[in-house]
Amino acid sequence: AMRVPLESGEIHLAAITIKGIMEYAPASKRDQAKEAVDRTRKLLEISNPGDQQEMAFQLMGLQWTSGNAAVKLVVAKKLLSIQHPDGGWSQLSTMPSDAYATGEALYALYISGQLKPEDEKYQQGIRYLLKTQDDEGAWEVLTRSSPIQPFFTSGFPPYDENQFISAAASNWAIMALLNALPDESPH
Repeated sequence: AMRVPLESGEIHLAAITIKGIMEYAPASKRDQAKEAVDRTRKLLEISNPGDQQEMAFQLMGLQWTSGNAAVKLVVAKKLLSIQHPDGGWSQLSTMPSDAYATGEALYALYISGQLKPEDEKYQQGIRYLLKTQDDEGAWEVLTRSSPIQPFFTSGFPPYDENQFISAAASNWAIMALLNALPDESPH
């Protein structure tokens, strides 16, 4: 009963899991953790995902596990090739651009060192995000998941049945925008 896109995709889940292992494995499990990182890196280096989220998490996972630089470049080029003319990315090729996919793609490209905020492709993504942000500071993204619990409102973002994916989209978008801020104050 995975909720797409938040809980879907083998590469996405492998990358998230290995990041958790890397961050939180106790020292007594160092050897097992290193072995898991090595296996995951090899999996990520040979994977050929077809959708945006899997590519983004492949790139993030390769960065986290010190993956092969040439493979990261190939994945980044593939991810950049699916950027839409409006500057955004979409979760699936059959969908329009949205803040979830756009923020996630920009974040992955940035943390992997494959795209800088001053690069035109990054700037196109930022323009898309700023153009689609609502007056309350959030981004609405329509859910693709089937409901698994009765709906209740959390109040933010105010998008009823779309609030969970919209909250995640707003998080990805903000992370991408924060990476574009200057490192130092102008004074």
